[in-house]
Amino acid sequence: TYTGRYDNFKASGTHKVLLSGLGAQEISFEDASNTYSHFNILEITNPDPKQITFSPCWPALVYSDAGPPLGDVNIGGVDFVLSKDLTITPSEESVFQLYGAMLDLNGHTLTVEGDLVHSGGVLNVNGGKLIVKGDYRIQKENADGSSTYGNGQLKMINKLDHIIVEGNFVMDSSGSHDGKLTAGTLELKGNFIQKSTYTGRYDNFKASGTHKVLLSGSNPQEISFTDASNTYSHFNILEITNPDAKQITFSPCWPALVYSGETLTLGNITIGAVDFVVPANRTLTIEGNLIHPSGLLNMNRGKLIVKGDYRIQKENADGSYTYSGGFLKMVNETDHVVVEGDFITDSSSSYDGRLTAGTLELKGNFIQKSTYTGRYDNFKASGTHKVLLSGLGAQEISFEDASNTYSHFNI
Repeated sequence: TYTGRYDNFKASGTHKVLLSGLGAQEISFEDASNTYSHFNILEITNPDPKQITFSPCWPALVYSDAGPPLGDVNIGGVDFVLSKDLTITPSEESVFQLYGAMLDLNGHTLTVEGDLVHSGGVLNVNGGKLIVKGDYRIQKENADGSSTYGNGQLKMINKLDHIIVEGNFVMDSSGSHDGKLTAGTLELKGNFIQKSTYTGRYDNFKASGTHKVLLSGSNPQEISFTDASNTYSHFNILEITNPDAKQITFSPCWPALVYSGETLTLGNITIGAVDFVVPANRTLTIEGNLIHPSGLLNMNRGKLIVKGDYRIQKENADGSYTYSGGFLKMVNETDHVVVEGDFITDSSSSYDGRLTAGTLELKGNFIQKSTYTGRYDNFKASGTHKVLLSGLGAQEISFEDASNTYSHFNI
């Protein structure tokens, strides 16, 4: 009440507060923060900690006991460093909120029996494990129930860091995550959504190093990036254990720099702003069409089977196609692309030096076009590169710019 006196319960050293009631207990701070008022060590022997309420946020620097689950808890002004495994069970009408300060798992497991809304502060996995039974949203909730960007930060830099989200994961932070997602595993059983509601924050899911996203759901999963690119937001390593990867959709394009699985069977795929590198000595199968409007498809000594068409083109809104900025790289003897439908190249990129080895096997038609003015060498093969026509029926081979100098098959 006295103006400016915010530290009138600033505990330190070995001071401890023990909550030993048998019924409901309310813990209220007007000035909870690491700097001002807070508990130092908090111990709870109340037989049902879920009936204890903390307002406006968790108040203790150290929680010395992790027995029965806690109830409604928000992390705001005071850091929460786990000393043991802990379960938080929000009430039905509530969520677990991290809106400021830091939540440090400190090598332990935190289980959230509901949703986690992370609008501010830092969640440092720090060699621990986070299990979210509902959604994990790095967003801010508005009063009307809608959501907008928050400034929460997720820190995964330890190889033991592990997050499991059984619901959906939403990233809409105003903060860059460049250098903050460098190790550990983010395991998703639901959908993934990356947004940049805050203007200019395009790199809020920029993973690198050994960081991996594991898609382990058993139902359809939707992977959506607003700002997918090699430069901005993307997965670093992607692994899929969903038993039917064909039911996973990627919008607007393939999102991962590296795919770590042995084999992969997908539905329709678009390669765009994030390069697609086929794993060496492995086989990827696309059950539908492969649309390649931009970016790189690097065969990298692997094998790619496309059951439908492979179009190095951009699809227009009306369903027609125009030229693409994408290109196919085949420079190794074991590079092998099999297209069971038609192959169409209409790239604005030169292929001089990009088709020097490997085999492009076609069971349908081949069409080379140069819709982009002046790009006449968008299928200029050389070296030991070979095209194999292995269809069982009629095949049409069409070049707009066939010449020794511009587009042609090599072998």
